Amino acid sequence: MPDEIKLFPQLELAAIFLGHCIDYFLKPKGILSFVLPRSFFNAAQHEKIRNGCVNSCLIEEILDLNDVSPLFKVPCCVLYIRKKIGYTKKQEKFSGKTFVAKFNSRNVSYETALNKLNVTSTTFYLSHLNSYSAWSPNQNIQIFGLTPYFEKFKQGATLVPRSFYFVEIDQEYDGNFDNRQFKIKTNDNIPKQIPWSNFSFSGSIKSSFLFKTALSNNIVPFGLIGSHLIALPCIIINNKIKMVSAKEIENKGDLISLDWFLQCEKTWEKYKTENCKDISNIMWLNYQNKLTNQNLKHQYLIIYTASGLNAVSTIIDRNNFTLPFIVESKLYSYSTDNINEAYYLIAFLNSYIANSIIKPFQSKGLYGERDIHKKILNISFPEYDKDNDYHNKLSVLAKNSCEKVQNFIKDKNFNQYGNNMKPTELGKFRNKIRTVVNNELNEIDIILKIILNI
Repeated sequence: MPDEIKLFPQLELAAIFLGHCIDYFLKPKGILSFVLPRSFFNAAQHEKIRNGCVNSCLIEEILDLNDVSPLFKVPCCVLYIRKKIGYTKKQEKFSGKTFVAKFNSRNVSYETALNKLNVTSTTFYLSHLNSYSAWSPNQNIQIFGLTPYFEKFKQGATLVPRSFYFVEIDQEYDGNFDNRQFKIKTNDNIPKQIPWSNFSFSGSIKSSFLFKTALSNNIVPFGLIGSHLIALPCIIINNKIKMVSAKEIENKGDLISLDWFLQCEKTWEKYKTENCKDISNIMWLNYQNKLTNQNLKHQYLIIYTASGLNAVSTIIDRNNFTLPFIVESKLYSYSTDNINEAYYLIAFLNSYIANSIIKPFQSKGLYGERDIHKKILNISFPEYDKDNDYHNKLSVLAKNSCEKVQNFIKDKNFNQYGNNMKPTELGKFRNKIRTVVNNELNEIDIILKIILNI
């Protein structure tokens, strides 16, 4: 399918209106100024405008209003566009300005705006991170070539509806999960999604259906704050995950666990949305095989967050858990038995420099950059080499950082599930942790500049 057709559902009304105005209202060589969503800076559907492939458009100037607040409900910019005549070479550098201001309200006078606005002349470059493009202020990023880890990191499983699967033990127990049965109930402390937010279940289950997981708010740089107990309709055979239906559980004679999963199946069938009308809850849980494809045989999991201002990464040691650990969809993971490789990877993923490189390519909301996913793996970061001194130095620095962070968070009195911090509070806490390991992060950046040839 052509890229244009794939991106058609993402096309914004602003882009259609902009094109219409240029084609029908703008005279040859005339200039149009247009307030637009800041997604024109990096969204895939606007790439042709960014790189000058739209026949009638020549970008004369870019005004970045990202740091003016309050303004609109989405980050925005202003483009000055000239209607060009004849052939014009591809644009790679643009003049413009960045605006910074914090107002008390949206409706301020012109004089107040002039007094508070900090305006800086800026050069915007058409930067590339492999297949991604973006306008980046004052930095020309041209990175081509994926890291060997690009295909190795996988997104976790869609563990929703959370009412079905996130549980807590509803009885006294000694922490032993070996071949036992437990009374459980829905963990109502977990944020749930509509239309499933009002459902809570209780029942009994065998420990073979119990697992551990972490949500993105459990992850801090070089550390883990708590974890969650989950009940899943699957079994482990030779370190492989196999999904089982309620009927299969019944056929095995496990009537203890059957009632819980029957509740889940019946509730799903009754309340599932139109988009899921032909999908069972087990199919949704294992969407794109993101559950059954998880590798359980290696000791160490390197995980990082799929969204946020910065990638946040840590190591999960499976030996520290009495139950199998499952990776959730808001996290990406790679597993290994080499602890030095694990430290090496989280040094890169938590680094200032890697996160600064992907900034221009991240979509933005009112609270800053959002999506990370595999953008950070588009940086051509080499595979771990045990004979490379720089690689081993990164491992040592990451190990020291993990020890510092562990000592820092152990006295914070977090409960077993981690924290209930709001996103802004969590962001501040993660930044506080970065100050704890700031020396290590600065040394990591020095080494990464050598490895990445920056």
